[in-house]
Amino acid sequence: MSPIESSRGRRGNRVRPRAGLAALESLETRELLSYSTLGYSLPDLTVSGYAAPLATYGGQLGVTVNASNIGASTINEPGALAPNSPSTADSPPTTIDVYMSTRPHSNIGSILIGTIAVPSLTQNSSQQITQVLDMPSTRPPGFPGYGGRVFVNFVIDPNHTINEASYANNMSKSVLVRIEAPYPELQAVGLDVPPTMQPGDTIQPNIRIANLGTTDPSLQGPVQVALVASTKPTFAPGSSIIAMYTLQSLTPLSDVPTSAPIFGQSGIYTPNNIDTLIEPNVTLPTSPRKYYLGVVVDPFQQIKQLHQIAGNLFPYKQFELSHVVGPPIAYLPPAGVISATPINPNQFPYPLVTTPIPSALTAGGAGSTAGTRILGELAYRALHKMN
Repeated sequence: MSPIESSRGRRGNRVRPRAGLAALESLETRELLSYSTLGYSLPDLTVSGYAAPLATYGGQLGVTVNASNIGASTINEPGALAPNSPSTADSPPTTIDVYMSTRPHSNIGSILIGTIAVPSLTQNSSQQITQVLDMPSTRPPGFPGYGGRVFVNFVIDPNHTINEASYANNMSKSVLVRIEAPYPELQAVGLDVPPTMQPGDTIQPNIRIANLGTTDPSLQGPVQVALVASTKPTFAPGSSIIAMYTLQSLTPLSDVPTSAPIFGQSGIYTPNNIDTLIEPNVTLPTSPRKYYLGVVVDPFQQIKQLHQIAGNLFPYKQFELSHVVGPPIAYLPPAGVISATPINPNQFPYPLVTTPIPSALTAGGAGSTAGTRILGELAYRALHKMN
């Protein structure tokens, strides 16, 4: 460099670092949890969970938590080389505190409603636990009444008794829970009957009832469930009760945690708040030629339910899951599950029909043998098409 070169020129000739190099250099940093000459890693506990969509003060709340240990050994541990050997990244048993708050993103002013025991968790493992907790017996100060909402969150290792890699992820996201009055809400969610029914059939209906409320109906007494035949798709005057069933007890929805509330019968898993009523066979009315078969829960209004208080949140339909019965299908046996004259569907040709034959179906005049065989084949095909 020339002696007469100014300092400004010297600074201008320097190679300035590119902006992208700083970002690349930051990737080279490493933060190792090295507490000894060999070094070791720590556990890192996290928690997530969900709860029942509604609850009541003085009742219960079902929750499900997923406790996870995302810690892992970053180097070989000489003392843990054998299979199933303990690691310094394993977590000992701990607890999860369940808090209820009026704020979705803060535990300020929250109250503790329960504690869940968590077993020891090995590195890179998780454990799911379901438990039913007791809600406060009365409304705590500052918390909403019926129709309001609260937020539930979970904190694992709340007292920091375990030496973890980080305590910043020990609290879960909040779960919304609606507060409702202490009443059941019973609805029919399933009616299993033959797909085709005629008046006079003998069937075995299976009725599924769900409790979408916050208490068991047994607190008010047994509930009656009626299988009803109506000339209209509603429970109108003149409807007849075919069979009456009794529901003794049913777990409320507040005891059943669910991440996505499903108020019907969907999937192979049946929640505890759904029960199936299986009763002996019943014979359907022989008249009129066409009517509707459905379910009416508590037809005489003997218990108090949530829809009577919060009708907008719990839409109520008295006549549920209606199925059409009839009109009768000519020259075919009853379509119910039980028939006075059982028919073997593998039998061919179809048994001869002795009922008078319409002239349009006969080849050699009314009642001819050819017409009977033609009608028998048509009935056989129709029966197999329905099956």
